Amino acid sequence: MTASWAQANDDYLSLSLTRMRLLLQRSADRRADRHEPPVPPAAGTDRRRSWWRSHSGPSAAPASAPSPKPRSRRHVDDDISADQQRIAAAAGDMSPAPALEQMRRVFGLTEFERDVLLLCAAPELDTGVTALLQAAYGQARPSFAAAMDLLPDASWDVRSPERPLRYWGLITATDEAISNTAALRADERILHAIKGLDHLDNRLATLIEPVAPPGEPLPASQQQVADEAVDLISRAAASGDIPLLQLVGTHAADRTAVAAVIAHALGLQLYGLRASSLAAMPSAEIGAVAKLWYRETLLAPVALLLDDDGGDDTIATRGARNAFLRRTGGLLLASASDLIPDLPTPTLSLEVARPTAAEQRHLWIRALGSAGRADVGLLAEQFRLDSPEIRRIVACTAVPDDPQEATRALQAAARRALRPRLQKLASWVRPVANWETLVLPDTELAQLHEIADQVTHRSRVYSDWGFGERMNRGLGINALFAGQSGTGKTMAAEVLANDLGLYRIDLSGVVDKYVGETPKHVRTIFDWGEAGEAILLFDECDAIFGKRSEVKDAHDRYANIEIDYLLQRMETYRGVAILATNMRDAIDRAFLRRLRFVVNFPFPSAADRERMWRIAFPADTPLAGLDYPRLAGIALTGAGIADAALAAAFRAAAADRAVGMTDVLDATRAVLRKQNRPVNEADFRTDNQALPA
Repeated sequence: MTASWAQANDDYLSLSLTRMRLLLQRSADRRADRHEPPVPPAAGTDRRRSWWRSHSGPSAAPASAPSPKPRSRRHVDDDISADQQRIAAAAGDMSPAPALEQMRRVFGLTEFERDVLLLCAAPELDTGVTALLQAAYGQARPSFAAAMDLLPDASWDVRSPERPLRYWGLITATDEAISNTAALRADERILHAIKGLDHLDNRLATLIEPVAPPGEPLPASQQQVADEAVDLISRAAASGDIPLLQLVGTHAADRTAVAAVIAHALGLQLYGLRASSLAAMPSAEIGAVAKLWYRETLLAPVALLLDDDGGDDTIATRGARNAFLRRTGGLLLASASDLIPDLPTPTLSLEVARPTAAEQRHLWIRALGSAGRADVGLLAEQFRLDSPEIRRIVACTAVPDDPQEATRALQAAARRALRPRLQKLASWVRPVANWETLVLPDTELAQLHEIADQVTHRSRVYSDWGFGERMNRGLGINALFAGQSGTGKTMAAEVLANDLGLYRIDLSGVVDKYVGETPKHVRTIFDWGEAGEAILLFDECDAIFGKRSEVKDAHDRYANIEIDYLLQRMETYRGVAILATNMRDAIDRAFLRRLRFVVNFPFPSAADRERMWRIAFPADTPLAGLDYPRLAGIALTGAGIADAALAAAFRAAAADRAVGMTDVLDATRAVLRKQNRPVNEADFRTDNQALPA
């Protein structure tokens, strides 16, 4: 509201309080004339009006003509009448109407109820009212009985809990119960509203937080969603039935930004409420909070965004959310990664997608400004970020002058920003392997190079050459790495991840004993993985991507539903997902049909083992005449060779010598025994050792 309206509202209140003081003065004078003690009147003491009748019923005729009034009384009556005319004129000149009149309209108050509300607020607004109440009724605060004695057009049903004064909590009793003679006061939030001050009720402030208005324009694709939502809400409001609007998308920040733009376009201040906060409350408190928020929507131009809190769809959360929705009103928006089913109110839904690659390129260019020397096309293709995230990454990065170095620096900064999001369900793996350290047969190595080429050239093929418009199963790359433990599956994933980043999925955190929780965890993993184009490595994936079973009970049915959901997410994932397993036959055939690559990691041949031994020791390691062809004759996997090389290095360091064959053979024997594999002692005899008897 403007300063001129605030001044006019104060003037209106001043006139209204003057009238209230005159009414109190007349009541006090009347009691003084009758020599009555200043106590609250009992029903029937004032026979001039039947205030116990309903406000909608006919008024009773006076039982007898009133006694002639002294001249001073007529002067008071004239002042009251003149003041009433000034109040009406002041209200008529104001646009918008005075706060008290706005309240009367939105809450459906009668004129008597409006005056009762003002009477309850008067002691806080005018200290002189307290003394007049004390003189007229013997107490410093008004009661229902005093209001009915004092004000015109009184009605008994003003006390009803279904009438607005009590239903909306506009007035409260200083004691627990509201009786006919209980001292009343205006609710603090209502008192401030009468003065024209708009602020959130302090009982809601711990649960409901303001959502900042949009600081910059949305990307065009998201702005289109916001415009559609504003149009839907406006047309629904014209019919008097505003549905709940669900904003669905993978990223909460995108949904919140669109909600803020919607509220801003409608001239509303947006507030947010987490569904989990409701679930932690007793049911009686949920109803009270719902009614307080509903009252807030009548007092101020506000809207509420109910945040699903990352998919916490437990029975308690659903019950609390629905109880809240049944008892509240106003414009309600819901933010969730998936549609929320079975809501107790009519709903509409719109999908909020991440900014497109073209929009992200524009956001990177705008954030980099004059320092825009990086490959923004590559950054936009590799990461799916919104404007605030891109601006934070650029602000926290020292961007080098060289375009390639600038791109690498921004890639690293983006990965650091995204890394914490998956820590509960996955662990980040620092890639140390490279193509030179990866030893595989030519066929399998060629498959890995093909995977790397598809990752590198996706933008050209899908976007520039138009193949993306013909594909409806997602633009991601998925592969199955199958082979014995230690044959190089994880190392191969590291090699591919040198330019992307690698997350090893913690299957113990993903697989949940509770029905429906496993798909929720997998959805979280894929959603955040898409944001950074990371490689997701599902090690020992047969535990979660196993074969679907025959349905014998409800558990089997839900397990198969979970597998189907995982299959769907694998197809639509736009990043790189690698499934690693020691048991290829345990993988569901439906997965195998939909995987783009299946790479088998065989047990290494003798020639491959010799190559592995030759690169097992770093260049700075002192070596003493190692016989690589002989070592290659011992059947070890790549992981076993790496373990033996490390153990041999520690043996030699402890003896303060270069790593020799004795150290390597002893370490290799220990690795075989650890794996519970047979040891042929002839393979481990050195020149100065004899064969055992």
